[in-house]
Formats: sequence, C-alpha cells, structure tokens
Amino acid sequence: MKVSLNWLKEFVDIDQAPGEVAEILTMAGLEVEGIEHRAQNLCDITVARILDIKPHPRADRLCICQLDGGKEEACVVCGATNISKGDCTPGPARDKTSRWHPHQREQDTRRTISGNAPG
Repeated sequence: MKVSLNWLKEFVDIDQAPGEVAEILTMAGLEVEGIEHRAQNLCDITVARILDIKPHPRADRLCICQLDGGKEEACVVCGATNISKGDCTPGPARDKTSRWHPHQREQDTRRTISGNAPG
C-alpha cells in the first residue's frame, strides 16, 4: 500500500525527513519498501503559453508549436490534438532532455528542446 507523507501529516505532527519517518515506521513494525520522490523529475519543467500552432512540414500527425516560456520563446514539435493557441502547457526547459512516454525505452524517447524551429 502506498501512503503519502502529506496524508500522514493530516493525522500526526511530523517534523522528520521522509527517510527518518520510514525508519520510525519500520521500527514500529510497519514495513516500508521504499520512498518515492514524485516531483524529483520536474526540476527542469517550465510552463509556457502556446503562441502559434503550425502543421509539421514532414509529418501529418505532428504540429510545431511556438511557445512563450516567459524568459524566451521556443519551438517544439507536438503530437497532441487537444491544444489551441493561448493554452498553457508544461514542457522541458530549453536545451534540456525529456522523456515523453514512460513505457518506451529511454533511447527512443529522449528529445532535446531548442529555440530553433525544425527544418
């Protein structure tokens, strides 16, 4: 059974780090198999507004989105069909690598986001 530390904090005052809480629970007879840091992979995620959407020149099911991330604009290739101009969307920061689909192999799913439009 997975239990959120925030959920536990609703019932008990907890000042310890997650590792210490796991040790205390284990010593109390409750098995803790592991600790998941759910947001650890979100450090390079930004929120951007979609400024423009154009069809991809070499793919029928893809589009090129012009994004405004606040500090700079960037073009990304997107396969979503439920987007429109003005939407805010999460995405990897410029020149970062992102895993797009969690069930595919790493080498097949890593893409670099840059400020240049694909040509």
